[in-house]
Amino acid sequence: MSEQKGPVGQIRTETHGRIFKIIIDNASKKNSFSPLMMAQMSDALTVLHNNDALWVGVVCAEGSDFTAGLDMPKFFGPKAEKWDLKEGNIDVFGLANRCRKPIVTAVQGVVFTIGIEMMLLTNDMDAFRFEQFQHAVQTYLWALPAMSSEMCHFLPSADAERAHT
Repeated sequence: MSEQKGPVGQIRTETHGRIFKIIIDNASKKNSFSPLMMAQMSDALTVLHNNDALWVGVVCAEGSDFTAGLDMPKFFGPKAEKWDLKEGNIDVFGLANRCRKPIVTAVQGVVFTIGIEMMLLTNDMDAFRFEQFQHAVQTYLWALPAMSSEMCHFLPSADAERAHT
């Protein structure tokens, strides 16, 4: 197993054999995304996409919440931080391109905006604490038909610990 660790407010990755684990690590802010984290997520998806030794990705998060979405002041307004997709990188939103490898998304707790959009691009989704997840999905019902070939498993009896195993 290899492991990359960074400070809070980062996207971390771990390799477990042929599995590439991508970890959202900003638990003190409900795993909200900064522009730096968007760039790091794109980098991680690009590593998964380009590395033939890796067969599948797993996206999960530290703490009790998957993500509260974008840290809005860091993206919009007078103090916004600039972020551009690197040429050749995988687009986190799947608009420019998508990762060719299967990705499983394990969510728990709060799941808003970018979290739902990332889940809709993945191949398998485990939703822990279904009631909270259901509320978030109701705001994105227009996007659900995009999941046509995707698999979605709702496991209300599971807990956040299962996302890391």
